[in-house]
Amino acid sequence: MDKKNTSISELLKKMKPQDFIYPSVVLFFFIMTIVIFLLATKFISKNINKIFAPGETAAIQSLDLDQYKLIAKKLNIDVSSPQDVPPQNTTSSVDIGAVSLDKSTIAIIIKNSTLEKGVASALAQQFKNEGYKKIATGNEPRTYSTTTILIKESYISYGPILLDAVRKFYPSVIATTTTETGSADAIIIIGNQ
Repeated sequence: MDKKNTSISELLKKMKPQDFIYPSVVLFFFIMTIVIFLLATKFISKNINKIFAPGETAAIQSLDLDQYKLIAKKLNIDVSSPQDVPPQNTTSSVDIGAVSLDKSTIAIIIKNSTLEKGVASALAQQFKNEGYKKIATGNEPRTYSTTTILIKESYISYGPILLDAVRKFYPSVIATTTTETGSADAIIIIGNQ
């Protein structure tokens, strides 16, 4: 046992400072690899939770209509304003092509993202007057600059009639599809425009 201890101590005595360079560089890179791995894992887990959050809680990106129009104008692309689109008469059952849409079957949540009180309730009452039955209201914690309609992909055929209904009050409204995991078939978030 002493022979091993003496051999290690003798070996250490024989080593020169240059002999420690290679092991210290390897140790340094090993430690750096572990630190980078831990930081990357923390970053990925934090952001993956944001991406795959269910329906309404996920961060929603909205289109800045003014910037869109400015870029379209620079590219000589004709963009018709929502005010240019004539409103269509909507009834309790609307025909789009060969598909008949029943307004009483779609579940809609209307959320207010503005500081003005009662706008979600007022829009909900208008929807009820037009034949929609499953309407709920609430507040959106995030402020939207433009009124936005989020429609489940399976209810995309309701998009045009929802746009027409909301355009009467919010001409700059935009619509986009959302995942099938949300609690409502369509979510209308009232923005500042």
